[in-house]
Amino acid sequence: MKYAVIPADVSKPVEIKEGDTSLDLWQMLVHGYIEGVAVQPTDVTPALRMYCNEEGRIDGLPGNGRATALRVIATEGRFNPAGLLICGDVVVIGGYDKYGEDTGLSREQEQYLRRLEGMES
Repeated sequence: MKYAVIPADVSKPVEIKEGDTSLDLWQMLVHGYIEGVAVQPTDVTPALRMYCNEEGRIDGLPGNGRATALRVIATEGRFNPAGLLICGDVVVIGGYDKYGEDTGLSREQEQYLRRLEGMES
């Protein structure tokens, strides 16, 4: 399955990865228990699903400005960014299927993340 990792550290690039996935992998990548965050589709964003550390703020993980910005763009700014700051590294997947199983990033979703990161014009 294709997925992306958005590090909280802005000096590290967003990575697009592909391979077998599991709950253990998601937990390792976000450094703890996961919490799903839906990114609803808008005129400018495709639907995505993010997994972040559910206790990232409590554990003092650094804010993830890129993941938070993605959420702000998708909600068209209709929430309090200080209250919903996403902390720590984040995994982004395509969403989930009708059985509730994770799905990989589509070509459109991958291209959107690459443009957002400036990896591709």
